[in-house]
Amino acid sequence: LHRQISSGNNEADKLLIFAKWPEYSGLSDKDADDDMDWLQRVIGEIRSVRSDMNVPAGAKIPLQVKEAGSITKARVQRYEDIIKRMARIEEINFGETLPAGAIQTVVDEATLILPIADFIDVEKEQERLLKAKAKLEKEVQKIEKQLSNQKFVENAPAEIVEEQKNRKEETQKTISKLSQALEQLQRAA
Repeated sequence: LHRQISSGNNEADKLLIFAKWPEYSGLSDKDADDDMDWLQRVIGEIRSVRSDMNVPAGAKIPLQVKEAGSITKARVQRYEDIIKRMARIEEINFGETLPAGAIQTVVDEATLILPIADFIDVEKEQERLLKAKAKLEKEVQKIEKQLSNQKFVENAPAEIVEEQKNRKEETQKTISKLSQALEQLQRAA
């Protein structure tokens, strides 16, 4: 085979190894891509709320969709079974009122409302979130103290200093998320 290639034999050009990759056109569907992106974001938001609020994994909760446009309503109806199965949702309704004990999240123009007060101990969950937030705030203070120490910054390898800065940033993001969860729990109570 090597001799055929190096000798310029036209038979070598017919071998599969030298063939061009096929070029396909028309196989993408923008509407389908948009639908799947939306579906992933909806399921991800619901799962995130469930996780943040410590809703038991086996609990099937209702979902209310508020302020949904016609495209979102069509998507909810089209993918209702997938949303129910993947996000552990019992039923999906459209409405404009906010039920008691509900947590809200937004995807595009629609507000997703999850009444979770019956599935969790709100007071216990608030305590858990407050403890986690306090622990992370102490960690941020420790990192800030370390980063404000001129000797540490001058003597530590640059990657260690950068790692501490990144740790501080990530921890602050987590604190912000916990604060949002606490606010929502207080509104739900």
